[in-house]
Amino acid sequence: MIAKLADLGLAGLFLAAAIPKIADPEAFADAIASYHLSPTLAIEPLAYFLPWFEGLCALLLVLGLAGGLCRKTLVGLLLGYTFLTIVAVARGIDIRCGCFGGDGSSGINVIVRNSIILLSLMGLRLLTRRLGREAGTRSTF
Repeated sequence: MIAKLADLGLAGLFLAAAIPKIADPEAFADAIASYHLSPTLAIEPLAYFLPWFEGLCALLLVLGLAGGLCRKTLVGLLLGYTFLTIVAVARGIDIRCGCFGGDGSSGINVIVRNSIILLSLMGLRLLTRRLGREAGTRSTF
């Protein structure tokens, strides 16, 4: 039950982030460009591909299809986005993440928010493993 709720939360987060990016890929392309980490030719394809990929993985996770792969992919994306934001902030670049439409959050806020999400997911994973061991079952989270 806890694992399913964590999956739904992770999927909901990525769906909520993907929808505004799908609706306005030009704004998301501007957000990607603000990091100064992608080659110019890659920005537009990334702006169109990433939100659909995120949304598809989130939808598959909600539906329980390829759950393990989708969960790992979304957590990997979250880790990657957090790392790229840390790099941008360390370089003195004031970025706007473009995660949920609008101007997005500033770099340090993105790092804090994503870190809290990642730590929460790790805590839930540890909790489900412990509860699974106590119940004599194996956790699937």
